[in-house]
Amino acid sequence: RFVLDEELVIASRGAGALLLENHKVERTEFDLSKKKWNLTCQNGEQFSCKILVAADGAKSEIARQIGVIQEEPNAFGERCFVKPSKSKGFK
Repeated sequence: RFVLDEELVIASRGAGALLLENHKVERTEFDLSKKKWNLTCQNGEQFSCKILVAADGAKSEIARQIGVIQEEPNAFGERCFVKPSKSKGFK
């Protein structure tokens, strides 16, 4: 997943996307007349965009703000790295 995430960041930036890390979006509004999203971050910064990607996790606050998710997640994911054992036929 780490490799996929990095490749997505590289491709997105190459296409002109702005990736903001450590920014908490406090408010999202869609301006129908301009067909743009207006975002206000907790630190007061404001942004507008034509495409908004809610990539802030399974409990996405952005997706909740815009009404895409209306219920709490009812599943979970887990990541585990296991070193193969030579005794099981791995070399």
